[in-house]
Amino acid sequence: MSMFEQSSGYAVIIATADINDYQVGMANGQGVIKGLSGPACAHLASLELAKEYLRERDIHRAHLYMNTPYDEMCGLPSSVNIPMPLSF
Repeated sequence: MSMFEQSSGYAVIIATADINDYQVGMANGQGVIKGLSGPACAHLASLELAKEYLRERDIHRAHLYMNTPYDEMCGLPSSVNIPMPLSF
């Protein structure tokens, strides 16, 4: 784990079903997500680019959150969003 990971929380990648936009940032443990070097998350076109973006910053683990609007579109409660741990 890099010093950045230890001091600033943990890296997150947020993906939305059927959209090629992966938001990459840091979470502080209280649900606040912001960019690695500012308030805005980075937007990348693929999961591989998101992982490469983090590796270039010496971050080798992240939590992947997959969001899908389909449950809500059918009138069901939104599904629980459980992070998938990634190592790369």
